[in-house]
Amino acid sequence: MKILYIVPFFTPAWNFGGEVRTSYEMALRLSKKGHQITVITTDLYQLNKKIPSYSYSINENFKIIYFKNLSYKLAFKNRFIFPMGMKKFLQINTSQFDIIHAQSTYFIGLIWGFMFSKLWDRPFFISTQGVISPTSQRTKFWYKKVINFFMFYIFRNSKIITQTPREKKEIEAFSGKKTEISILKNGINLELYNQTISQNNFRKKHNINEDTILILFLGRFDSVKGIPTLIKAFSKINQTKDTKLLLVGPYNDYFHDKIRPMLNSLNSSNNIITINGLYGKEKIAAYQTSDIYCLPSIYDCAPTTLLEAGISGLPVITTYNNGLSFLLKDGGGLIINSGNISELKNALSYYIESRENRIADGKRLKEKITKDFGWDIIIEDLLEIYSRSL
Repeated sequence: MKILYIVPFFTPAWNFGGEVRTSYEMALRLSKKGHQITVITTDLYQLNKKIPSYSYSINENFKIIYFKNLSYKLAFKNRFIFPMGMKKFLQINTSQFDIIHAQSTYFIGLIWGFMFSKLWDRPFFISTQGVISPTSQRTKFWYKKVINFFMFYIFRNSKIITQTPREKKEIEAFSGKKTEISILKNGINLELYNQTISQNNFRKKHNINEDTILILFLGRFDSVKGIPTLIKAFSKINQTKDTKLLLVGPYNDYFHDKIRPMLNSLNSSNNIITINGLYGKEKIAAYQTSDIYCLPSIYDCAPTTLLEAGISGLPVITTYNNGLSFLLKDGGGLIINSGNISELKNALSYYIESRENRIADGKRLKEKITKDFGWDIIIEDLLEIYSRSL
């Protein structure tokens, strides 16, 4: 098959979260199966560093085309992403593809892709990536409200791919659409996270003692992640054991405006370490050297970080508002109510006080993820979804 992916950001812009990794893994693995994959995306990367506008081939079946944004500042700061030249590309080339698949929702490229896929009678898929949730709908960005006018019609006339049953229900409530909605689980690169990275080097680099119990949050600094609740709960723990909280994510406005001032006001801030993003082997080392992973989500669809922590053998603490919390219902971690500081404090204390519980739940979660979330399984399911449209 010839498949076109339309995404607002792509490798090497890993700082934009799990949807970049998900899109990349899908495209790469499909290309290795012999399918011809073209990804069209934008130059978004870092605040003061953009990706040059050019075409790049990962392998003979996998091509990426980067388009320049109309305003890089607006695109990076406000997510007003307007790739110049992408509409023209779609107008000329859509007919050459068997499948058109948009991997994000609030993106003008999705609207263009829908228009030209209908013009050329090509199947049009949308992976919603959790952005149609009630939380995401309460947006401050005017362009998202404008795009919402188009979304109802587009969703009702497209093939939707969600990551969890809960997200499927949200799409049904948003669009009134009951058919042509498929569930495709998020995936994890089992081989990548099963490699062993030196933990001692990571701890030495960040001045963490070998016997310190390390609680990890790794993800975007964002209001939906519940990070203030985690900081408050950690500050209330009775420190009978050497324990530190490690907060890892690309520093952004939310970090500087909300998280940093909060940390500066706490007496326990010496036990809280922040790192401005980790990638590659350093990211894997952070998981492998930690003891507990905590993601106290206000809302999360199917966070890749939970899968990464689980495959690394960590027990996970998250909330009922996390779309993957079902993985913990019969072992593997603890589920709490979002925003409940007391519950989170007790959950953290449960694992801090018992190494046996940490190891046992980490092992259970790793077994579940290994069995059901490897990319080989996910790609076969995706190909089955595609084949039903041809």
